[in-house]
Amino acid sequence: MQPFQFLVGIWETVLALPRWQGFVLVVGASLLVAKVVQVGGDVLVRRVTTRIPGRSTTSSSGPSTRRCT
Repeated sequence: MQPFQFLVGIWETVLALPRWQGFVLVVGASLLVAKVVQVGGDVLVRRVTTRIPGRSTTSSSGPSTRRCT
């Protein structure tokens, strides 16, 4: 079995669907993968940044609201 034969089989299945169903399936799968990558990346960044020495572990939700006097 070739390395990408599995993906070719999936793509052939998508091509066998009516066009609108294939489109919805591809777009939906793409959005799902993007969300998984986003959440997974956020988790990894939080784990790595807590290990940086000299950095505070607290984070602000935006720019500071303190006024300079």
